[in-house]
Amino acid sequence: MLCLAVCTAAFVLRQQSELLSAKKREANFLPQLVPCGACNAENFIQEVPTMRVKITLACTECKNRNYVSKKNKKNDPDRIEMMKHCRHCNKHTLHKETK
Repeated sequence: MLCLAVCTAAFVLRQQSELLSAKKREANFLPQLVPCGACNAENFIQEVPTMRVKITLACTECKNRNYVSKKNKKNDPDRIEMMKHCRHCNKHTLHKETK
């Protein structure tokens, strides 16, 4: 009986999660369907963190932090380096990931 109540509540949550706006779906936590252990139904919703993290890019010449971006920890475990325009130096310079 408890499983029926949990699965019914999870069904309502799943319907509500389908109505989330596209902006909320881009957040770090996205609702994922996980099978219910008691009845083996895919009605239970669990929040699973994504692998993307927010990083800050700093100019190597003037040390100003100019850009904020996201990276995938699995694909890019090392620090990112890329050529970007620095508005303080007024030229393209190498920008490295900072803490």
